[in-house]
Amino acid sequence: MINLNAYRFTRTLSVTCSIAILYRYWGISFIGFAFMLFPYIITLLLANQGAYQTKFNILLRTSCGVLIAILALGLLLETGSDPQAGIGIGFGVVIQYGVIFVSEAIIGIASYKKTSV
Repeated sequence: MINLNAYRFTRTLSVTCSIAILYRYWGISFIGFAFMLFPYIITLLLANQGAYQTKFNILLRTSCGVLIAILALGLLLETGSDPQAGIGIGFGVVIQYGVIFVSEAIIGIASYKKTSV
């Protein structure tokens, strides 16, 4: 039961953040827009029922979704359109990619089983 709740919670956070980013940054270029929206799409695609099989996966993927949602708040509450704000937005998006990569790498390393040929 807990994995279904975590799965739905992560999906809801991902969809909410992507809608907020869509609303806030609608006028930028397509490549910049895709760069900003892609972490939420990755989180949404990783939040499926098969991915939440063990408690370790539930913990890491749910915490990844929560961290990305917190970073999305930072992207939405930026102060202005000066160059430093643009650098901060780019840094926040790169941190989101890093959070996804690290959580999936830890899951991959922990679930690796050496097979004999």
